[in-house]
Amino acid sequence: MATSAPKKVLFFQHSNHNGGAPRSLKQIVTAYENEFGPQTVLFIRPGPVLDTYKNVKSEVKCGKYILPFHGSEVSGMPWKMMVRNLLGLLTVPGTYFRFLRGYDVLYLNSSALCFHGLMARAFAPKSTRIIYHIREPLLHNGWGGVIRACLRRSADYVMAISKNELSNLRLPELPGEVVYNY
Repeated sequence: MATSAPKKVLFFQHSNHNGGAPRSLKQIVTAYENEFGPQTVLFIRPGPVLDTYKNVKSEVKCGKYILPFHGSEVSGMPWKMMVRNLLGLLTVPGTYFRFLRGYDVLYLNSSALCFHGLMARAFAPKSTRIIYHIREPLLHNGWGGVIRACLRRSADYVMAISKNELSNLRLPELPGEVVYNY
């Protein structure tokens, strides 16, 4: 007998491009839909990724001014990105109040959405579960530490695409597991 699913799940994707993260998320969304029915998928803005999601049953929403906070070994953080990240923090409250309220589970598809998770932890009901899917190692500097602190304060569960990403988080107090892409 299958366990009952939460009533409302929001899958939040940090990119509007057709990379590995949105393709992997689509598989997760499709599997969830098949088991529990359609939910909601949110993208930071319209882009090429929307063509990939045309055949999902879930509602697809797009923001307009949502900026993720990048700080991984993949993206690095050159000074222009640091400025963009800091300016992007101004968009977090509006994103929460416009898109993230009213869900039982927030599935954040990257550590780049950590400030959105932190805002949800502060304002959402205590029963709201926040899950992160970690896809890249965090920077080994102060910015990586900031993201790690956000995860520590907001996450209920962490999934990572490899043992390396999970151990790189250095958050043994958080329950987590490895879920490989594809």
